[in-house]
Amino acid sequence: MLSHNLNSFFEKVLPYIDNSENLIEIVCAIIIIFAMIFVSKHKGACNCKNKSCDVKASLYGRLRKSREGFLSKINDIFSGNSDRESILNDLEELLISSDVGAETSMFLCNELKDEFKTISDENKQEVIGSLKNKIIDILGDDEEIKFSSDTKVIMVVGVNGVGKTTTIAKLADKWIKQGKKVLLVAGDTFRAAASEQLAFWAQKVGADIVKGKEGDKPSTVVFDAMKKVKEQAFDVVIIDTAGRLHNKSNLMQELSGIQNAVTKNINRDIDEVILVVDGTSGQNALMQAKEFNNVVTLTGLIITKLDGTPKGGILIAIKRELRTPVYYIGIGEGSEDLINFNAKDFASALLDATRPTEREGINSKKRKSFENIM
Repeated sequence: MLSHNLNSFFEKVLPYIDNSENLIEIVCAIIIIFAMIFVSKHKGACNCKNKSCDVKASLYGRLRKSREGFLSKINDIFSGNSDRESILNDLEELLISSDVGAETSMFLCNELKDEFKTISDENKQEVIGSLKNKIIDILGDDEEIKFSSDTKVIMVVGVNGVGKTTTIAKLADKWIKQGKKVLLVAGDTFRAAASEQLAFWAQKVGADIVKGKEGDKPSTVVFDAMKKVKEQAFDVVIIDTAGRLHNKSNLMQELSGIQNAVTKNINRDIDEVILVVDGTSGQNALMQAKEFNNVVTLTGLIITKLDGTPKGGILIAIKRELRTPVYYIGIGEGSEDLINFNAKDFASALLDATRPTEREGINSKKRKSFENIM
């Protein structure tokens, strides 16, 4: 299209140039036109970089509660103490109060103790920088859910109220926009209207869904879903599960039944077992993570609502305790607010006094919830 338009342009302009006395002006105009075309062609590449900046800036803005509370208390620690031991003791208390956990907080401060011979107000930023690097080491390398030619079967677990169903919808929306065919499975047959809620989201994001009746065994619904997978090609299957904190034997029986239903139909086990926890629940989130991991081996974590807590350190505690990859974090209600977890970006958003870019990203007041977007 661009080539055709240029040819038409020159067919009209060249005869005029031959007869014109204003050749310099016309050449300048052509140079301007080509400059505009060049900028237009390279605008997309700039936007890609800006998207990365937007994610970092948005994360920085959304973790404001955790960061401002943490940094202000660090300032108080350094201004109120002069000896190294007192500073480290107060820093350990601060980490514990930020839901980093007693064991992890002690570990971090012991690491700092070995590294710094003297601590004063002048090298406060050096201490914060070292703490940030040690947190990044705990969080480890970033990992993503990988896809192959086989259907990816994912079971999502978590207690009621953590945002599990909405998170499933956001995952489906994300992957459908990438061109993947997604099947949702309403395996939570115990909570009233749970299947209808998931069906609502399936319709909104354009996913297929298999659901049973309230009170059906989850394994029965999953068995029917796996039969559908054999009949039709799907890139991703996401299985919702009951969000009750019932006793271990019932939970094990339910999850084992789901796993068996998958195996019987596709001759392999579930690819991913992902736990969704609420970042605002603090140490309860860690307890839930341990409980589910004891019942079924978790392969990944999604931590929601981190924008609503002044204690974002719970992510660090969970990662160090479980050694399980954090795939996504939720920093808002919009579909774009479920973002791939990046250890360096998270640590920077938690501890850096200055934002990564002059732009805050998308203004939170202008962002719509996932429900409104859809």
